[in-house]
Amino acid sequence: MSKGEYKQFLGMARGSNLEAQTQLVIARELGYGNPQTLKESEDLSIEVGKMLTAMLKKL
Repeated sequence: MSKGEYKQFLGMARGSNLEAQTQLVIARELGYGNPQTLKESEDLSIEVGKMLTAMLKKL
């Protein structure tokens, strides 16, 4: 995998992660699932986003 392809992959991963965050927020606001579990999932997704951003910046 070339550096450019890897950057593209990380960018797509960031986008997918943001989509997941959006769905978690919607689910929590609509009262689906356990609020604590949804919040923990949101927090984990935010951390993953930070990691992906850091990886992109290092390239």
